Amino acid sequence: MMKKVLLLLTLISCMNAKASMCKVGSFKDKEFSTITITDPQQIRRQEIDAKFRYPNDPTIKPASESPTITWTDPNFINRMYHKQNHLNGWDEFAGKKAKDDRVQLIPSQQKRDLKITLSSGTLDTFEIGNANQPDFGVIFIHGGGGDKTLGANEWSFGGNFNRLQNLVVRNNGVYYSPTVTHDKTGVTIIGNLIDFIHSKNPKAQVIVACGSAGGAICTGLEESEKYAPRLGGIIHVGSANAPNDIIKTPAFKYNVPTLFSHGSYDPVMSWEAMKTRYDALKKAKPKYPTQFFLYHGGIHGTPIRMIDWRENLNFILQYQCQNQKNADPLHETSPKSGAK
Repeated sequence: MMKKVLLLLTLISCMNAKASMCKVGSFKDKEFSTITITDPQQIRRQEIDAKFRYPNDPTIKPASESPTITWTDPNFINRMYHKQNHLNGWDEFAGKKAKDDRVQLIPSQQKRDLKITLSSGTLDTFEIGNANQPDFGVIFIHGGGGDKTLGANEWSFGGNFNRLQNLVVRNNGVYYSPTVTHDKTGVTIIGNLIDFIHSKNPKAQVIVACGSAGGAICTGLEESEKYAPRLGGIIHVGSANAPNDIIKTPAFKYNVPTLFSHGSYDPVMSWEAMKTRYDALKKAKPKYPTQFFLYHGGIHGTPIRMIDWRENLNFILQYQCQNQKNADPLHETSPKSGAK
């Protein structure tokens, strides 16, 4: 009888492990359990997580008269940015510190400020979560003038980086926020970081999110025949650049999920220019795993504040889970199928 119980527990554990690889849950500790949650801390986590949900609003009026705004494509998602609600309403000190009810601080033992020795050099980074056997990995690349503290700051951008860190920690992932140069050297060292994560778990999907000038790193990875096959997904978060001929990149060949978030009033790079990349992907492969989020009224830094991390991560992880059987974990032998 005891053996049967142990076997059942093992099977349940394996089922949950598989599910967590495909879906990032909320802040609940047991996303796939039917147990009633009575712990006030867990209830608070759910309430905080719910504050970051941004349902599509069909009543939004275009912030621009541009004919390229799309209202019928389910993967071109229009959302409104309200300064009063999303800046003043979320922050105790506007643009500097989120209100307490939006933040669930990461335990100190889960957050490490360290230097990692990689084959191409030493990387100065924050490491958060399970670095020994992660189910997935997320790397955030800062913009010009930034450093590793940007993606590690739990109080900035309405608490959105704190939310990302919680999602990673509570779903057995690992998160890196490094200081990196936006050049070929930076692309190489982030590629080495991806390999470092895979050395801990070859099956881990590694997602790289790039903000502003950090888009140069995402672009370099997408254009790299060496590193593109190792990517789990790319998220351009108000990126200042992306591959000009995106359908000729190795990332396109390997069907790497590629998401875009942009403010409609971004003065650094227009959202229309970035949407040309999205349009190219959809035209070349109508089922390509891509989405575009347009924040009406938003400026250059708005997507970092507004991006729904759980929604974006789940889009990528669920796509990869559906296609893992068609290629090896690092996608080195054949392009992933499914997007045609």
